[in-house]
Amino acid sequence: MATPVPTPRLLLGMTVGAVVATVGALFLGEYEFDEALPIGAGVLLGYIIAEAVVSIGKQRSRALALIVASWAGAAVLLAGHLDANGNESIKAGAFLSAGASAMVAGLRAHAWFAKRKTASV
Repeated sequence: MATPVPTPRLLLGMTVGAVVATVGALFLGEYEFDEALPIGAGVLLGYIIAEAVVSIGKQRSRALALIVASWAGAAVLLAGHLDANGNESIKAGAFLSAGASAMVAGLRAHAWFAKRKTASV
């Protein structure tokens, strides 16, 4: 499968996804990265980022999955950095959450989950 041509609709979806990743990182950075909260929130943030890109852009591909996964992982790591206030190390939960977020976002934006068109006879 070839990489899809970037249409205006896909570019709009990617713009919205980037904004969602940035705002989500700022909101998630306000919470402590302790216990299960960051992992669940990271997975949810990754899903929301990918869903915004896929639902608006109406395309899925490996390249898009890699881009969306990197945005999701970077957003959670930024949130972990904001949680650390720049004067302590980033907690291990932030790294675990970033990996989970990237995995969920990448899977959601990958072409595996695209609805297959069946040939009508």
